Amino acid sequence: MNDARRYRLNAADCLSAANTCHSDRSLLLSIAGSWYALARQDEATRDLLASWGMAEPMTLNGLDHRPSSGPPGAPAPEPQRPTATLPT
Repeated sequence: MNDARRYRLNAADCLSAANTCHSDRSLLLSIAGSWYALARQDEATRDLLASWGMAEPMTLNGLDHRPSSGPPGAPAPEPQRPTATLPT
């Protein structure tokens, strides 16, 4: 499951809890809004990386695992960032 989907599910859980728990309703609605904003931010980041032609790193248990094109045990290549040239 990707992060944005998980964040949206967390937001939905908070909204559901807000509907049943009236004493902490405003807090739960605020938390749901934060989860939703995080999902939107994650999607925007993915879209930006895709527009730059950069593959996003794979994650496993919160650790960064970049695919390597070299032999096993070789360090993974650093992602290439686009460069802009200014007119002279």
